Amino acid sequence: MWFPSKQKDNSKNKKQHFAPDFAKARSIVLPCLIVYCMFHLMFPFRHFLFDGNTSWTGKASKFAWRMKAHTKKADVRFYYALTPTDSLKLAQAGMVINTMQIQHLYEDPNTILQFANFLGNDLKKSGYPNSIIKASINVSMNGRPPQPLIDSTLNLLALKHNKWGAEDWVQPLHD
Repeated sequence: MWFPSKQKDNSKNKKQHFAPDFAKARSIVLPCLIVYCMFHLMFPFRHFLFDGNTSWTGKASKFAWRMKAHTKKADVRFYYALTPTDSLKLAQAGMVINTMQIQHLYEDPNTILQFANFLGNDLKKSGYPNSIIKASINVSMNGRPPQPLIDSTLNLLALKHNKWGAEDWVQPLHD
């Protein structure tokens, strides 16, 4: 009752209240909460796991705590050949993607492979299964003289994206 009773306190008449046992739930929830918090604290610092300048390579730049403290300017040109023996022709990338997407190409080199595969798939649909896609991308970062981001002699359709390590096809930054 919520008010004092005039009856004598008799322990036989009292109802017993059972508190729920949170020990089992605590043993599951607490470790999960710790792992969740540790992941969100450590994930932004993953750029320390990669060699080289991650501002140049674009690795670990998403969801990082680092601010964008660099500027890049670039000359981006894609070339294609319908067959391996044909000469290279300039692809009009501006007709397929916009200026913001072109800027994203040299900010995150993995998008170079995505765009090259897009062009390659378009050529395959047009009847050219053995086509070649190459790119000449010269980037100036923080006022440095322009230097190639990737090797312009590589067939981009033959390259694979490496999610967990450094991309061997991205040229290192030279000071």
